[in-house]
Amino acid sequence: LFEEYWILLVKDSSPAPDPWIEKNALGLANFIRSQRDVFDTEEMREILGSRARYSADELTLVDWEGAVIIAPQADFRSDIALLKIGNYQLLRYRMLDQSIEDLLDKISESFFQKSRRPRATRGLIRQLAEHRLEIMLDFERAEQSLLLIGDWYTAKLYKVIQDEFYLDDWKATIKNKLDSLESIIQIIQDNFSVSWSSFVDLLQAVGWLLLLIGYIILFFMD
Repeated sequence: LFEEYWILLVKDSSPAPDPWIEKNALGLANFIRSQRDVFDTEEMREILGSRARYSADELTLVDWEGAVIIAPQADFRSDIALLKIGNYQLLRYRMLDQSIEDLLDKISESFFQKSRRPRATRGLIRQLAEHRLEIMLDFERAEQSLLLIGDWYTAKLYKVIQDEFYLDDWKATIKNKLDSLESIIQIIQDNFSVSWSSFVDLLQAVGWLLLLIGYIILFFMD
């Protein structure tokens, strides 16, 4: 898994950032989306719509696939760092989602797809529970990495990045999958406990039956 992201750094956007963007709308849209297609007005408005301003002369435009940073003093580093963090967060969410899907596939293959399905074992259940715990811990670490310390502009820009990268939607989707995964593993554990309890009860019944047969044999032998 990887994320490709393009950033255009602009020092001179005379007379002002917004008119400069409108003047070069088609070229910027093609650069951001890495395409040579002719976008209509609505598509260009969507691509170039999410903006954060630090001052009248400084502006950062954010899209899903690329960004434009306008800074007359060439102060690009902080905005680039935030865009990197957003892409890193998106990549971590994608990796977590893939891990959950792989674990669900393993459960499906182990218990539902094979013609001769294996019975649940303590080792397999423990492995599933440990894998789920690892995913949950990774999810919590991903959340902790979002605790950013910065000024009002940093918070504003990162909110734009979150919206464009759909990070909140990714977070909600992964949380829902984790809840479903927990329920599935709990059902497997409950069924295993019931099966094990039934097996123990069966052993006890067989033991009592053998003991009874032994008493009967001893009775007739006497």
